[in-house]
Amino acid sequence: MNTPGTTMPMPEEKWADYGGILPVFSAHEEGEEGDPKFPGEPVPDETGAVWWYICQDGSALYVPGAKQALWFFEESLAPVELDGAWAYLDRTGNLVTDAKYSPVWGTESLSSSSQPCYAACLRNGYAAVCRDGLWGLLDSSGAEILPCENEGVAWEGTHLWVKNNDVWQEMPLPG
Repeated sequence: MNTPGTTMPMPEEKWADYGGILPVFSAHEEGEEGDPKFPGEPVPDETGAVWWYICQDGSALYVPGAKQALWFFEESLAPVELDGAWAYLDRTGNLVTDAKYSPVWGTESLSSSSQPCYAACLRNGYAAVCRDGLWGLLDSSGAEILPCENEGVAWEGTHLWVKNNDVWQEMPLPG
């Protein structure tokens, strides 16, 4: 919640905003004060993980090998990156999908690349996912309710759009 080396309580309203579980990583300083590498790169644990989750009750959810982790918000699943592919885990820290999804949004702020670098967080129980260049829709159980067989899928929390044969069409949620 502040600069490295400074701790402060997380305000209750922020816990509510992010769903009671926050993705975190170990921030540290390199060398002495004034070191140009400040802040340093996250230090992986023995599993290669640099990210984990802190729960509002003070407990932690560890995901072996996690390279990045995103938010639960009010949803039952959150995306986590493992060795370049994204998986989804539940609120108990168990992976409910394999790490098989490609990043679908966002770019690194310090990179000149315009390639996506994050998986989609669930919105109203669903997330657009991409595997092997084809798109689908994941539900809150981790099932692909729309298999990754489409040219594109867009889901912003209320409307589903699917692209096939270079044409986008609005569709009802499957099931």
